[in-house]
Amino acid sequence: MIMVMSYTTVLMMMGFNISKVSNRAYENYTDYYERTVAHNIVNSGASIAAQKIYEQPNWRTGFSNKELLGGRVNASITTQSDSTLKLVVTASYNNYYDTVVVILQPSSFSKFSYYSVQEGNIWWTTKDTVWGPMHTQDYLRVNNSPVFYGKVTSKNGLIKYNSSADPKFYGDFQSGVSLNLPANLSPLKAAATAGGQYIYNSDVEIEFKNDSALVKIGSAAATMVYLPTWAPNGAIAVERGNLRLKGTITGKYTVGALQGSSSTKGKVYLDDDVKYKYDPKVYPDSTDLLGICAEQDIIITDNTPNQNDIVIQAALFSLKGGLTAQNYDSGSPRGKIDLLGGITQDERGPVGQFSGNTILHGYSKRYRYDERLMILKPPFFPTTGSYEVLSWYEK
Repeated sequence: MIMVMSYTTVLMMMGFNISKVSNRAYENYTDYYERTVAHNIVNSGASIAAQKIYEQPNWRTGFSNKELLGGRVNASITTQSDSTLKLVVTASYNNYYDTVVVILQPSSFSKFSYYSVQEGNIWWTTKDTVWGPMHTQDYLRVNNSPVFYGKVTSKNGLIKYNSSADPKFYGDFQSGVSLNLPANLSPLKAAATAGGQYIYNSDVEIEFKNDSALVKIGSAAATMVYLPTWAPNGAIAVERGNLRLKGTITGKYTVGALQGSSSTKGKVYLDDDVKYKYDPKVYPDSTDLLGICAEQDIIITDNTPNQNDIVIQAALFSLKGGLTAQNYDSGSPRGKIDLLGGITQDERGPVGQFSGNTILHGYSKRYRYDERLMILKPPFFPTTGSYEVLSWYEK
């Protein structure tokens, strides 16, 4: 009897424990399921709100107590001081809650290693290598085996020179994508007027000297300025004038030349090297960043300093023209264009003439993408009009 009672007690305890474990397992499963549903709801709500902002950049309404996947979701959008948007999404499902915080920034043309509206009869061919995002509103014309490491998009599609053309798209290629240039450079002008430096109806020469610059406006004598106080917000705009640049810069600035009412103005001339004090190739954590914008062409001057290479470290933007070299089709070869940054232009401009692999006049090209431009952008650099996700934090 004692043995029977002992076995019975042990079996009852085992049964109780098994039942307890089963209940806990069921409760754990229910808990996991409901937490997962709440998590899925908040991520879905964040995706819906982010897509809405992408489609309608001025949308700030958000939504409240929206029914989604059996739960409820709320979204609020606030504009922060640096022009980024903070999207906060909360969700509830039964007694479980979850939150996602998304930071979106205006999408800038500075992120492109290469952008063009018109390609003309120019073919990308063997030895042409592009790093970073690339887009053209034209056809992308390829011959032999050019290499593209970033995502490549084209509005009109791809044209191969012949059937043996074999371009290498290591970051994917997508056609049918349309992305227009802005109508003007008015945001840069507004920023320069409000808290930067705005100069009207004069040609301007700027020689950067680290955090200072030697500035010559019109026929006046050149004066030395301290950039952080001369252009506190980093925007410098010249309207109805041409802009000439050279020197070494530290800090974050965007300089631009606007055409105004004159058909001969709105050009930027590069009279010598324009480079960073802290070269990102040597100092990866460099915060020096420059945007150069022109309503017309950005022109490499045919002068003595530029007869043996030119270094350009900046994101370049030409609204109605492109990067070109003065007298590209005459004189002795002038070495190479050593560019670190990216180029956005209406039309691809000529910088030299070649015979086979031999340069006859002007420059050869050595363009390298500044990887920092995938996230960072020069202040008030022209934007695409839409937003992109900078960070996505799930609490």
